[in-house]
Amino acid sequence: MEAFYLLIEKINNVVWGPPTVVLLVCTGIFLTIRLGFIQIRKFGLSTKLIFSGKGRSSRLGKEGDITPVQALLTEVGGCVGTGTIAGVATAIAIGGPGAMFWMWLSGIFGMATKFTEVFLGVKFRIKAKDGTTAAGPMYYLKYGMNLPILGGAFAGMLVLGNFFTSPLMQTNSIALVFNTEFGIPRYITAILVAAISWVVIVGGIKSIARFSSKVVPFMVILYLGASLAVLIQYASALPHAFDLIFTHAFSATAAVGGFAGAAVRRTLRFGVARGVMSNEAGIGTAGIIHGVAKTQDPVQQGLISLWGVFINTMLICSLSGLAIIVSGQWTNGLTSSALVASAFNSAFPRIGGYVVAISLVLFGYTSLISGAYTGGQSCEYFLGSRAKKIYYWLLCGMMFIGGVMKVEAVWSVGDIVNAVKIVPNLIGLIGLSGIVARFTKDYFRKGPPSQRLADPLSPERREG
Repeated sequence: MEAFYLLIEKINNVVWGPPTVVLLVCTGIFLTIRLGFIQIRKFGLSTKLIFSGKGRSSRLGKEGDITPVQALLTEVGGCVGTGTIAGVATAIAIGGPGAMFWMWLSGIFGMATKFTEVFLGVKFRIKAKDGTTAAGPMYYLKYGMNLPILGGAFAGMLVLGNFFTSPLMQTNSIALVFNTEFGIPRYITAILVAAISWVVIVGGIKSIARFSSKVVPFMVILYLGASLAVLIQYASALPHAFDLIFTHAFSATAAVGGFAGAAVRRTLRFGVARGVMSNEAGIGTAGIIHGVAKTQDPVQQGLISLWGVFINTMLICSLSGLAIIVSGQWTNGLTSSALVASAFNSAFPRIGGYVVAISLVLFGYTSLISGAYTGGQSCEYFLGSRAKKIYYWLLCGMMFIGGVMKVEAVWSVGDIVNAVKIVPNLIGLIGLSGIVARFTKDYFRKGPPSQRLADPLSPERREG
Protein backbone atom coordinates (compact mmCIF):
# COMPACT_ATOMS: atom_id res chain seq x y z
CA MET A 1 0.00 0.00 0.00
CA GLU A 2 2.93 2.33 0.61
CA ALA A 3 3.77 2.25 -3.12
CA PHE A 4 0.15 3.11 -3.93
CA TYR A 5 0.18 6.12 -1.58
CA LEU A 6 3.44 7.34 -3.14
CA LEU A 7 1.94 7.01 -6.63
CA ILE A 8 -1.16 8.97 -5.63
CA GLU A 9 1.00 11.70 -4.12
CA LYS A 10 3.13 11.91 -7.26
CA ILE A 11 0.04 12.28 -9.45
CA ASN A 12 -1.27 14.91 -7.06
CA ASN A 13 1.97 16.87 -7.34
CA VAL A 14 1.71 16.81 -11.14
CA VAL A 15 -1.94 17.84 -11.51
CA TRP A 16 -1.57 20.56 -8.87
CA GLY A 17 1.68 21.79 -10.37
CA PRO A 18 2.26 25.32 -11.71
CA PRO A 19 -0.03 24.94 -14.80
CA THR A 20 -3.16 24.27 -12.72
CA VAL A 21 -2.36 27.02 -10.21
CA VAL A 22 -1.68 29.52 -12.99
CA LEU A 23 -4.83 28.49 -14.87
CA LEU A 24 -7.03 28.98 -11.80
CA VAL A 25 -5.57 32.29 -10.70
CA CYS A 26 -5.39 33.72 -14.23
CA THR A 27 -9.00 32.74 -14.92
CA GLY A 28 -10.06 34.54 -11.75
CA ILE A 29 -8.03 37.61 -12.75
CA PHE A 30 -9.45 37.52 -16.31
CA LEU A 31 -13.06 37.30 -15.06
CA THR A 32 -12.42 39.97 -12.43
CA ILE A 33 -11.22 42.41 -15.10
CA ARG A 34 -13.95 41.48 -17.59
CA LEU A 35 -16.66 41.95 -14.95
CA GLY A 36 -15.15 45.23 -13.73
CA PHE A 37 -14.06 43.98 -10.28
CA ILE A 38 -17.68 43.12 -9.49
CA GLN A 39 -16.75 41.27 -6.28
CA ILE A 40 -15.41 44.52 -4.82
CA ARG A 41 -17.69 47.14 -6.40
CA LYS A 42 -20.93 45.25 -5.77
CA PHE A 43 -20.21 43.40 -2.53
CA GLY A 44 -22.42 45.88 -0.70
CA LEU A 45 -25.30 45.09 -3.06
CA SER A 46 -24.68 41.38 -2.51
CA THR A 47 -25.05 41.93 1.23
CA LYS A 48 -28.21 43.98 0.73
CA LEU A 49 -29.82 41.28 -1.42
CA ILE A 50 -29.19 38.65 1.25
CA PHE A 51 -30.28 40.59 4.32
CA SER A 52 -33.07 42.70 2.80
CA GLY A 53 -35.34 39.67 2.46
CA LYS A 54 -35.34 39.59 -1.34
CA GLY A 55 -33.10 36.56 -1.39
CA ARG A 56 -35.37 34.66 1.00
CA SER A 57 -38.56 35.01 -1.05
CA SER A 58 -39.87 31.89 -2.76
CA ARG A 59 -41.81 33.97 -5.31
CA LEU A 60 -38.86 35.33 -7.25
CA GLY A 61 -39.34 33.13 -10.30
CA LYS A 62 -41.66 30.58 -11.87
CA GLU A 63 -38.90 28.01 -12.05
CA GLY A 64 -36.47 26.62 -9.50
CA ASP A 65 -36.74 24.55 -6.35
CA ILE A 66 -35.35 26.59 -3.41
CA THR A 67 -35.01 30.25 -2.42
CA PRO A 68 -31.85 32.18 -3.38
CA VAL A 69 -30.55 32.33 0.19
CA GLN A 70 -31.31 28.63 0.74
CA ALA A 71 -29.12 28.01 -2.31
CA LEU A 72 -26.36 30.11 -0.73
CA LEU A 73 -26.55 28.29 2.61
CA THR A 74 -26.64 24.88 0.94
CA GLU A 75 -23.60 25.78 -1.14
CA VAL A 76 -21.78 27.16 1.92
CA GLY A 77 -22.64 23.96 3.78
CA GLY A 78 -21.11 21.98 0.93
CA CYS A 79 -17.90 24.01 0.93
CA VAL A 80 -17.52 24.30 4.70
CA GLY A 81 -16.54 20.69 5.18
CA THR A 82 -13.81 19.23 7.32
CA GLY A 83 -11.47 20.53 4.63
CA THR A 84 -12.15 24.08 5.76
CA ILE A 85 -10.72 23.25 9.17
CA ALA A 86 -8.27 20.52 8.22
CA GLY A 87 -7.43 22.03 4.83
CA VAL A 88 -6.17 25.39 6.03
CA ALA A 89 -4.20 23.65 8.80
CA THR A 90 -2.60 21.32 6.26
CA ALA A 91 -1.70 24.27 4.00
CA ILE A 92 0.08 26.04 6.88
CA ALA A 93 1.69 22.85 8.21
CA ILE A 94 3.20 22.10 4.79
CA GLY A 95 3.56 25.53 3.18
CA GLY A 96 4.04 27.75 6.22
CA PRO A 97 2.19 30.96 7.20
CA GLY A 98 2.66 32.40 3.68
CA ALA A 99 0.07 29.93 2.39
CA MET A 100 -2.56 32.19 3.97
CA PHE A 101 -1.69 35.02 1.57
CA TRP A 102 -2.17 32.83 -1.51
CA MET A 103 -5.39 31.46 -0.02
CA TRP A 104 -6.70 35.03 0.33
CA LEU A 105 -5.62 35.91 -3.20
CA SER A 106 -7.33 32.85 -4.66
CA GLY A 107 -10.43 33.76 -2.64
CA ILE A 108 -10.61 37.35 -3.90
CA PHE A 109 -10.30 36.39 -7.56
CA GLY A 110 -12.35 33.25 -6.91
CA MET A 111 -15.36 35.44 -6.11
CA ALA A 112 -15.49 36.55 -9.76
CA THR A 113 -15.10 32.92 -10.83
CA LYS A 114 -17.98 31.84 -8.61
CA PHE A 115 -20.20 34.71 -9.83
CA THR A 116 -19.66 33.48 -13.39
CA GLU A 117 -20.38 29.85 -12.47
CA VAL A 118 -23.63 30.78 -10.76
CA PHE A 119 -24.78 33.11 -13.54
CA LEU A 120 -24.27 30.35 -16.10
CA GLY A 121 -25.87 27.78 -13.82
CA VAL A 122 -29.11 29.81 -13.74
CA LYS A 123 -28.92 30.87 -17.39
CA PHE A 124 -28.53 27.37 -18.85
CA ARG A 125 -30.49 25.21 -16.41
CA ILE A 126 -33.13 22.73 -17.56
CA LYS A 127 -36.32 21.12 -16.31
CA ALA A 128 -35.69 17.43 -15.56
CA LYS A 129 -38.14 14.61 -16.21
CA ASP A 130 -39.07 14.34 -12.53
CA GLY A 131 -40.15 18.00 -12.46
CA THR A 132 -37.11 19.29 -10.59
CA THR A 133 -34.56 21.75 -11.92
CA ALA A 134 -31.14 20.58 -13.11
CA ALA A 135 -28.16 22.89 -13.55
CA GLY A 136 -24.38 23.11 -13.56
CA PRO A 137 -21.32 23.07 -15.80
CA MET A 138 -22.51 20.00 -17.71
CA TYR A 139 -25.49 22.03 -18.98
CA TYR A 140 -23.73 25.29 -19.79
CA LEU A 141 -20.99 23.32 -21.54
CA LYS A 142 -23.63 21.42 -23.51
CA TYR A 143 -26.08 24.22 -24.34
CA GLY A 144 -23.90 27.31 -24.02
CA MET A 145 -20.64 26.06 -25.55
CA ASN A 146 -22.15 23.23 -27.64
CA LEU A 147 -19.56 20.90 -26.11
CA PRO A 148 -21.57 17.97 -24.67
CA ILE A 149 -18.44 15.81 -24.49
CA LEU A 150 -16.80 18.27 -22.08
CA GLY A 151 -20.06 18.47 -20.15
CA GLY A 152 -20.06 14.70 -19.84
CA ALA A 153 -16.41 14.69 -18.77
CA PHE A 154 -17.16 17.17 -15.99
CA ALA A 155 -20.23 15.24 -14.82
CA GLY A 156 -18.31 11.95 -14.88
CA MET A 157 -15.50 13.32 -12.74
CA LEU A 158 -18.00 14.82 -10.30
CA VAL A 159 -19.84 11.51 -9.93
CA LEU A 160 -16.60 9.66 -9.29
CA GLY A 161 -15.19 12.35 -7.02
CA ASN A 162 -18.29 12.69 -4.88
CA PHE A 163 -18.66 8.92 -4.66
CA PHE A 164 -15.09 7.99 -3.77
CA THR A 165 -13.80 11.03 -1.85
CA SER A 166 -16.41 13.04 0.05
CA PRO A 167 -18.25 10.13 1.75
CA LEU A 168 -14.90 8.63 2.74
CA MET A 169 -13.19 11.84 3.90
CA GLN A 170 -16.09 13.44 5.73
CA THR A 171 -17.47 10.29 7.40
CA ASN A 172 -13.99 9.16 8.40
CA SER A 173 -13.26 12.53 10.01
CA ILE A 174 -16.58 12.49 11.88
CA ALA A 175 -16.09 8.91 13.10
CA LEU A 176 -12.54 9.69 14.18
CA VAL A 177 -13.68 12.70 16.22
CA PHE A 178 -16.38 10.74 18.06
CA ASN A 179 -13.96 7.90 18.74
CA THR A 180 -11.16 10.18 19.97
CA GLU A 181 -13.22 12.61 22.02
CA PHE A 182 -16.09 10.43 23.26
CA GLY A 183 -14.90 6.83 22.87
CA ILE A 184 -17.72 5.85 20.48
CA PRO A 185 -16.74 2.95 18.17
CA ARG A 186 -16.24 4.09 14.60
CA TYR A 187 -18.69 1.59 13.12
CA ILE A 188 -21.49 2.96 15.32
CA THR A 189 -20.85 6.49 14.07
CA ALA A 190 -20.60 5.21 10.48
CA ILE A 191 -24.03 3.57 10.72
CA LEU A 192 -25.63 6.66 12.24
CA VAL A 193 -24.12 9.05 9.68
CA ALA A 194 -25.20 6.87 6.77
CA ALA A 195 -28.76 6.49 8.14
CA ILE A 196 -29.27 10.17 8.98
CA SER A 197 -27.78 11.22 5.63
CA TRP A 198 -30.19 8.98 3.75
CA VAL A 199 -33.17 10.55 5.53
CA VAL A 200 -32.07 14.02 4.42
CA ILE A 201 -30.76 13.44 0.89
CA VAL A 202 -33.55 11.13 -0.28
CA GLY A 203 -35.88 14.14 -0.10
CA GLY A 204 -33.81 15.95 -2.71
CA ILE A 205 -32.64 19.54 -2.78
CA LYS A 206 -35.66 20.93 -0.91
CA SER A 207 -34.98 18.66 2.08
CA ILE A 208 -31.24 19.40 1.93
CA ALA A 209 -31.86 23.15 1.69
CA ARG A 210 -34.26 23.16 4.66
CA PHE A 211 -31.67 21.33 6.75
CA SER A 212 -28.81 23.58 5.63
CA SER A 213 -30.74 26.81 6.23
CA LYS A 214 -31.18 25.83 9.88
CA VAL A 215 -27.79 24.25 10.65
CA VAL A 216 -25.28 26.26 8.57
CA PRO A 217 -25.82 29.67 10.27
CA PHE A 218 -25.49 28.06 13.71
CA MET A 219 -22.29 26.16 12.93
CA VAL A 220 -20.63 29.12 11.20
CA ILE A 221 -21.39 31.46 14.12
CA LEU A 222 -20.18 28.83 16.64
CA TYR A 223 -16.85 28.32 14.91
CA LEU A 224 -16.24 32.00 14.13
CA GLY A 225 -16.99 32.90 17.74
CA ALA A 226 -14.54 30.31 19.05
CA SER A 227 -11.85 31.42 16.59
CA LEU A 228 -12.28 35.07 17.58
CA ALA A 229 -11.93 34.07 21.24
CA VAL A 230 -8.55 32.48 20.45
CA LEU A 231 -7.43 35.61 18.59
CA ILE A 232 -8.47 37.81 21.50
CA GLN A 233 -6.48 35.56 23.84
CA TYR A 234 -3.38 36.04 21.66
CA ALA A 235 -4.15 39.58 20.46
CA SER A 236 -0.59 40.78 21.08
CA ALA A 237 0.72 38.20 18.57
CA LEU A 238 -1.49 39.35 15.68
CA PRO A 239 0.97 41.91 14.19
CA HIS A 240 3.70 39.26 14.13
CA ALA A 241 1.30 36.76 12.54
CA PHE A 242 0.50 39.12 9.66
CA ASP A 243 4.21 39.82 9.24
CA LEU A 244 4.87 36.07 8.91
CA ILE A 245 2.04 35.69 6.38
CA PHE A 246 3.19 38.45 4.05
CA THR A 247 6.91 37.76 4.45
CA HIS A 248 6.74 34.03 3.82
CA ALA A 249 4.35 34.41 0.88
CA PHE A 250 7.36 35.58 -1.15
CA SER A 251 10.31 34.00 0.64
CA ALA A 252 11.12 30.49 1.82
CA THR A 253 10.07 29.50 5.33
CA ALA A 254 12.95 28.10 7.35
CA ALA A 255 12.64 24.91 9.36
CA VAL A 256 11.64 25.64 12.96
CA GLY A 257 10.40 23.35 15.71
CA GLY A 258 8.43 20.53 14.06
CA PHE A 259 8.00 22.53 10.83
CA ALA A 260 10.21 21.15 8.06
CA GLY A 261 10.50 24.37 6.06
CA ALA A 262 8.94 25.27 2.69
CA ALA A 263 9.93 26.93 -0.60
CA VAL A 264 7.76 29.68 -2.09
CA ARG A 265 6.51 27.35 -4.83
CA ARG A 266 5.27 24.86 -2.23
CA THR A 267 3.68 27.65 -0.20
CA LEU A 268 1.85 29.03 -3.24
CA ARG A 269 0.67 25.60 -4.38
CA PHE A 270 -0.84 24.56 -1.05
CA GLY A 271 -2.31 28.00 -0.42
CA VAL A 272 -4.19 28.03 -3.74
CA ALA A 273 -5.11 24.32 -3.64
CA ARG A 274 -6.57 24.48 -0.13
CA GLY A 275 -8.22 27.80 -0.94
CA VAL A 276 -10.02 26.14 -3.83
CA MET A 277 -10.90 23.17 -1.62
CA SER A 278 -12.46 25.56 0.89
CA ASN A 279 -14.55 27.75 -1.45
CA GLU A 280 -14.75 25.48 -4.56
CA ALA A 281 -14.50 28.47 -6.93
CA GLY A 282 -13.61 27.04 -10.31
CA ILE A 283 -14.75 23.52 -9.46
CA GLY A 284 -18.30 24.15 -10.72
CA THR A 285 -20.47 22.85 -7.89
CA ALA A 286 -21.82 26.35 -7.16
CA GLY A 287 -23.52 26.39 -10.56
CA ILE A 288 -25.33 23.13 -9.71
CA ILE A 289 -26.75 24.36 -6.40
CA HIS A 290 -27.40 28.05 -7.15
CA GLY A 291 -28.77 27.06 -10.55
CA VAL A 292 -31.91 25.60 -8.94
CA ALA A 293 -32.77 28.81 -7.04
CA LYS A 294 -36.22 30.37 -7.52
CA THR A 295 -35.11 33.30 -9.64
CA GLN A 296 -35.24 34.45 -13.24
CA ASP A 297 -32.28 36.75 -12.66
CA PRO A 298 -28.83 35.15 -13.16
CA VAL A 299 -27.02 38.35 -12.14
CA GLN A 300 -28.83 38.64 -8.82
CA GLN A 301 -28.07 35.02 -7.92
CA GLY A 302 -24.46 35.56 -8.93
CA LEU A 303 -24.24 38.53 -6.58
CA ILE A 304 -25.72 36.50 -3.72
CA SER A 305 -23.12 33.78 -4.33
CA LEU A 306 -20.25 36.20 -3.59
CA TRP A 307 -20.93 35.65 0.10
CA GLY A 308 -20.16 31.95 -0.29
CA VAL A 309 -16.46 32.60 -0.94
CA PHE A 310 -16.40 35.40 1.64
CA ILE A 311 -17.75 33.13 4.40
CA ASN A 312 -15.58 30.14 3.53
CA THR A 313 -12.23 31.67 2.70
CA MET A 314 -12.16 35.22 4.00
CA LEU A 315 -13.83 34.44 7.34
CA ILE A 316 -13.60 30.78 8.39
CA CYS A 317 -10.26 29.90 6.77
CA SER A 318 -8.74 33.25 7.76
CA LEU A 319 -9.70 32.93 11.42
CA SER A 320 -8.61 29.27 11.51
CA GLY A 321 -5.24 30.10 10.02
CA LEU A 322 -4.67 33.10 12.23
CA ALA A 323 -5.55 31.08 15.34
CA ILE A 324 -2.94 28.48 14.35
CA ILE A 325 -0.26 31.12 13.73
CA VAL A 326 -0.85 33.44 16.73
CA SER A 327 -0.90 30.49 19.12
CA GLY A 328 2.51 29.40 17.79
CA GLN A 329 1.23 25.88 17.19
CA TRP A 330 2.08 25.90 13.46
CA THR A 331 5.61 24.80 14.35
CA ASN A 332 4.64 21.78 16.48
CA GLY A 333 4.74 19.23 13.64
CA LEU A 334 1.01 18.43 13.74
CA THR A 335 -1.26 18.77 10.72
CA SER A 336 -4.92 18.64 9.70
CA SER A 337 -7.62 19.03 12.38
CA ALA A 338 -5.18 17.99 15.12
CA LEU A 339 -3.25 21.21 14.49
CA VAL A 340 -6.41 23.33 14.80
CA ALA A 341 -7.40 21.53 17.99
CA SER A 342 -3.96 22.17 19.48
CA ALA A 343 -4.29 25.89 18.70
CA PHE A 344 -7.72 26.10 20.33
CA ASN A 345 -6.62 23.99 23.31
CA SER A 346 -3.60 26.22 23.88
CA ALA A 347 -5.99 29.12 24.48
CA PHE A 348 -8.78 27.17 26.19
CA PRO A 349 -7.56 23.76 27.41
CA ARG A 350 -9.89 20.89 26.61
CA ILE A 351 -12.83 23.22 25.79
CA GLY A 352 -11.13 24.29 22.57
CA GLY A 353 -10.78 20.68 21.47
CA TYR A 354 -14.49 20.05 22.03
CA VAL A 355 -15.42 23.07 19.92
CA VAL A 356 -13.22 21.81 17.08
CA ALA A 357 -14.73 18.33 17.42
CA ILE A 358 -18.31 19.63 17.27
CA SER A 359 -17.44 21.92 14.35
CA LEU A 360 -15.82 19.05 12.45
CA VAL A 361 -18.96 16.96 12.83
CA LEU A 362 -21.30 19.75 11.70
CA PHE A 363 -19.05 20.93 8.86
CA GLY A 364 -18.42 17.40 7.66
CA TYR A 365 -22.09 16.43 7.71
CA THR A 366 -23.37 19.48 5.81
CA SER A 367 -20.63 18.96 3.22
CA LEU A 368 -21.59 15.31 2.97
CA ILE A 369 -25.25 15.89 2.13
CA SER A 370 -24.53 18.78 -0.22
CA GLY A 371 -21.95 16.66 -2.06
CA ALA A 372 -24.52 13.88 -2.33
CA TYR A 373 -26.87 16.25 -4.17
CA THR A 374 -24.28 17.54 -6.66
CA GLY A 375 -23.13 13.98 -7.34
CA GLY A 376 -26.75 12.92 -7.84
CA GLN A 377 -27.30 15.74 -10.33
CA SER A 378 -24.30 14.60 -12.35
CA CYS A 379 -25.56 11.02 -12.24
CA GLU A 380 -28.92 12.29 -13.53
CA TYR A 381 -27.14 13.95 -16.45
CA PHE A 382 -26.00 10.53 -17.68
CA LEU A 383 -28.74 8.15 -16.59
CA GLY A 384 -31.87 10.20 -15.88
CA SER A 385 -33.83 11.15 -12.76
CA ARG A 386 -34.41 7.62 -11.45
CA ALA A 387 -30.68 6.98 -11.26
CA LYS A 388 -30.35 9.64 -8.55
CA LYS A 389 -32.15 7.52 -5.97
CA ILE A 390 -29.92 4.50 -6.68
CA TYR A 391 -26.88 6.75 -6.44
CA TYR A 392 -28.03 8.02 -3.04
CA TRP A 393 -28.38 4.47 -1.70
CA LEU A 394 -24.92 3.49 -2.92
CA LEU A 395 -23.45 6.71 -1.53
CA CYS A 396 -24.80 5.95 1.95
CA GLY A 397 -23.05 2.59 1.72
CA MET A 398 -19.81 4.40 0.93
CA MET A 399 -20.36 6.60 3.99
CA PHE A 400 -20.36 3.52 6.20
CA ILE A 401 -17.15 2.26 4.56
CA GLY A 402 -15.54 5.67 5.03
CA GLY A 403 -16.29 5.60 8.73
CA VAL A 404 -14.46 2.35 9.38
CA MET A 405 -11.55 2.34 6.89
CA LYS A 406 -8.19 4.09 6.78
CA VAL A 407 -8.17 6.92 4.25
CA GLU A 408 -4.58 8.14 4.16
CA ALA A 409 -4.66 8.84 0.41
CA VAL A 410 -8.20 10.21 0.17
CA TRP A 411 -7.21 13.89 0.55
CA SER A 412 -4.76 13.52 -2.33
CA VAL A 413 -7.37 11.71 -4.45
CA GLY A 414 -9.78 14.58 -3.74
CA ASP A 415 -7.18 17.10 -4.91
CA ILE A 416 -6.61 15.11 -8.12
CA VAL A 417 -10.32 14.87 -8.95
CA ASN A 418 -10.79 18.59 -8.32
CA ALA A 419 -7.90 19.45 -10.63
CA VAL A 420 -9.31 17.31 -13.45
CA LYS A 421 -12.83 18.79 -13.03
CA ILE A 422 -11.46 22.31 -13.16
CA VAL A 423 -10.29 22.12 -16.79
CA PRO A 424 -13.64 21.63 -18.60
CA ASN A 425 -15.35 24.01 -16.20
CA LEU A 426 -12.85 26.82 -16.78
CA ILE A 427 -13.15 26.32 -20.54
CA GLY A 428 -16.88 26.98 -20.16
CA LEU A 429 -16.38 30.00 -17.89
CA ILE A 430 -13.87 31.65 -20.22
CA GLY A 431 -15.79 30.75 -23.39
CA LEU A 432 -19.09 32.11 -22.07
CA SER A 433 -17.66 35.08 -20.18
CA GLY A 434 -18.81 37.44 -22.94
CA ILE A 435 -22.46 36.53 -22.27
CA VAL A 436 -21.96 37.01 -18.54
CA ALA A 437 -20.27 40.39 -19.01
CA ARG A 438 -22.94 41.65 -21.43
CA PHE A 439 -25.93 40.70 -19.27
CA THR A 440 -24.20 41.96 -16.13
CA LYS A 441 -23.52 45.32 -17.76
CA ASP A 442 -27.18 45.55 -18.85
CA TYR A 443 -28.30 44.68 -15.33
CA PHE A 444 -26.52 47.69 -13.80
CA ARG A 445 -27.31 49.99 -16.73
CA LYS A 446 -31.02 49.22 -17.13
CA GLY A 447 -31.95 47.59 -13.82
CA PRO A 448 -32.94 43.98 -12.97
CA PRO A 449 -33.71 42.22 -16.26
CA SER A 450 -36.55 39.98 -15.07
CA GLN A 451 -38.90 41.71 -17.49
CA ARG A 452 -36.37 41.85 -20.34
CA LEU A 453 -34.89 38.36 -20.30
CA ALA A 454 -36.68 35.21 -21.32
CA ASP A 455 -37.23 32.62 -18.64
CA PRO A 456 -33.81 30.91 -18.14
CA LEU A 457 -35.52 27.54 -18.66
CA SER A 458 -36.24 28.07 -22.34
CA PRO A 459 -38.47 25.46 -24.10
CA GLU A 460 -35.59 23.88 -26.02
CA ARG A 461 -33.91 22.97 -22.72
CA ARG A 462 -36.78 21.14 -21.06
CA GLU A 463 -36.34 17.40 -20.62
CA GLY A 464 -39.58 15.55 -20.26
